Amino acid sequence: MLFRSGCANANWKYCLYYQQNLGGAYWGTNQQTFKTIIATYPDDGLAGQGKPVRNDAASMANNTPNCHVTTWVYPNYVGDFNWLLPTYWGNLTSTLHNNEASISYNTCY
Repeated sequence: MLFRSGCANANWKYCLYYQQNLGGAYWGTNQQTFKTIIATYPDDGLAGQGKPVRNDAASMANNTPNCHVTTWVYPNYVGDFNWLLPTYWGNLTSTLHNNEASISYNTCY
């Protein structure tokens, strides 16, 4: 689904959200790759604030204009994954819901 969310408004390349449908606290970055997610959701008064992002996300958003974003179940981009087209968002599948460890954007055109 195309989106306009806090992630896009903050100009992050991609974001992970604590709840499904881009709900709750979110963590965003402009780093092209994150071999192992080591971050916490910001203290912004939303559900999930202050919790570690790794293994605690339910949805993701891709704010790049021309790259796919991939979220992986293990560090170093290994195992099952979910990916998004540019400017799309989605809920993580049951395999990755609360079970994600690395993220990258790739296949840029």
